[in-house]
Amino acid sequence: MEAVILLDQRLSRRDRDRVDDWATHLNDVYGRRLTRPFVRTAGDEMQALTKDAEAFVQIVMAVAQDGGWWAGIGIGEVERPLGVTARESRGPALWLARDALAKAKNQRTMRSFVLFGEPAESVTNLSACMHALGFVLLRRTRRQCATADLFRGGLSVGLIAERQGVTQQAVRGLLQAAGAQEERELRALAASLASQVLA
Repeated sequence: MEAVILLDQRLSRRDRDRVDDWATHLNDVYGRRLTRPFVRTAGDEMQALTKDAEAFVQIVMAVAQDGGWWAGIGIGEVERPLGVTARESRGPALWLARDALAKAKNQRTMRSFVLFGEPAESVTNLSACMHALGFVLLRRTRRQCATADLFRGGLSVGLIAERQGVTQQAVRGLLQAAGAQEERELRALAASLASQVLA
């Protein structure tokens, strides 16, 4: 099974084309964990394939936090041999990603990504977990984001306090308000569910 991540830039007619910059960024960070790296598919869209559960969760959450993309994710089979790039690949997972992107763009909610795939129950559970994680991330202030990112990067409360020039109590308050512990638990659960779906 593969996860096909199809991204479409929002409001592309009002903003500069960000596809090349973001494709380069995502490939630099996650390239070794992608079956096929991000490549422009058409216009302001780009697409990649991955079997890596943690990379999959991290990419979708980074895209959701950025707010500048619609994302359609298809989880399923991809024809072998794979295409030279994600753009040349074929199979049910790619068709599901296209359908998911269409739904993401047409739904009347703030959710920026939709997941389609099989088995349906497992994908539904994964989708619910990732949307809960997205809710935690998107409700943060900039200061909470910065503090939670340092915490997720492995820094202790004491080191974060020293770096930000505040007390440890202030850091703990920011982490609590940011839902840092909830983020950690939801990321672990999402990665576990994604591993099962992609197995």
